[in-house]
Amino acid sequence: MVLAEAMGSGEFCRRVKLYATDVDTDALDKARSATYSATEVEMISPVLRKAYFDQEGSRFSVRKDIRRSVVFGRHDLVRDAPISRLDICTRRNVLMYLDTETQAGVLDRLHSALLPGGLLLLGKAATPLSLPDRFRPVELKLRIFEPLHREPGTPLVLLPPADRAAPSPAPDTLRAGAFRSGPHAGLTVDLGGALQAFNERARDLLGLHDADGGQPLGDLDISCRLVDVAASIDLAASVDRAHTLRAPLLVQATDRALAMGETCNLDIETSPLYDALGAPIGAAIALTDVTTLVRGQAELDHQTGELGSAYEALQGTNEELETINEELQSTNEEVHASNDELCSRSVELQRVNVYLEAILTGMHDGVVVLDAALMVQLWNDRSADLRGLGAEEVHNTPFFALDIGLSVEALRPLVDDALVGKADVSQLTLVARNRRGRSFSCRVTCTALRPSSGPIIGVTLLMEAIDLPLIDPRTPDPGTPDPGTPDPAPPDPSVMDQPTTGGVSRHGSPRGGQSLVERSTGGGRDW
Repeated sequence: MVLAEAMGSGEFCRRVKLYATDVDTDALDKARSATYSATEVEMISPVLRKAYFDQEGSRFSVRKDIRRSVVFGRHDLVRDAPISRLDICTRRNVLMYLDTETQAGVLDRLHSALLPGGLLLLGKAATPLSLPDRFRPVELKLRIFEPLHREPGTPLVLLPPADRAAPSPAPDTLRAGAFRSGPHAGLTVDLGGALQAFNERARDLLGLHDADGGQPLGDLDISCRLVDVAASIDLAASVDRAHTLRAPLLVQATDRALAMGETCNLDIETSPLYDALGAPIGAAIALTDVTTLVRGQAELDHQTGELGSAYEALQGTNEELETINEELQSTNEEVHASNDELCSRSVELQRVNVYLEAILTGMHDGVVVLDAALMVQLWNDRSADLRGLGAEEVHNTPFFALDIGLSVEALRPLVDDALVGKADVSQLTLVARNRRGRSFSCRVTCTALRPSSGPIIGVTLLMEAIDLPLIDPRTPDPGTPDPGTPDPAPPDPSVMDQPTTGGVSRHGSPRGGQSLVERSTGGGRDW
């Protein structure tokens, strides 16, 4: 009604869409009906009731065109994605029930939901000042804040400026009038605890009289009218505590019996008052009737026809879909952001793989990488040329089960020592036979695979043909040798098994084809 009064009903229906959310489906069903009893609308002036409500017997229903501008849907502030692209977001009397960490998460979602130029309206007991990089106050007293992703100070204008013929009333007159006609019961007490002022709502709710002014709060009959307030809530102590905290103090009341024999639920909020120099002068006590929020009267419109019922059910489903669509859009934006990051990492990984493949292809020695279970994980082109097996044939195959023209069992001690960290680097020269049937001496260097931090994850075997000319793996196979040409005689195994007595030849092969084992010992090499 406030927006419709400010903008005009026509502009309101054309430009405004309101999203009303709650986690309580019963409360949403009651709100969707948009019908109220005479008691529930008694606080609304007769002029506004006539302008925005249709009366049907003792019930008042919101005008259909105004009702169609409101979308109701279930929404959990803590768990669900926020409804995005909002101009104004109101979260009054909600954050005060959440802990600090949960409040920070909710405020972060609300910041992403507001458009540049949007406003966040909070209750008196809530403030987003714990997130100074997200919000700045526009009117701190009114708890109005703006997100920091818009130009600070840009006002939200709903009404065009209008010429006022009559002079504005004095500020004190306005404040006094606002206090007297306030929608909630209000009391003002001085530092001595004496009642100094109360409004019309407090007069009706507590049965106060003009003669009660100036009386100590404890001497009044308020304890009888609010049953156990005096027993469970010390209002004087609440005033002192509010001054100590220099902040409003809220106490959620239970069921209270009123003077007329009825019961209601009240929230009692005590706010300290200060003069212009900051010295305490008293306190304001506000009693808010929250009966409808606590009990939630489930009154339905039994006079609605079948067509009206079907339309309302369809409208409720459509509103739920709109709410879900907003959440899906927010989730989709998050998925796109994650996908962009994954694409960037994939490009970097492909670039690293290209370099690694180029390095392994360009090496003239055979390279074999085994994991901790001794399964083949990498087998370069030179290994395939020397052993006659392609990388696809040996991948994830136990290395010591391969028949590659080389006594792999002779390498087991080197591999075992590397895996347990006994020797990071060791060498062994063996007699081998390539895929063309030619015998040659092969020097195998075994190196432990150890990340910069963490345990050993495997071993690397570098196989070097030390008396066989290097052959580019891309060179075509010269074919089977001429049967009339005898193969070179392989080294005598009996000689290879003898212990070494000489050094290493010029090309690195042991003299006489003898077995040579080199092991790393930390400070040097042990032959």
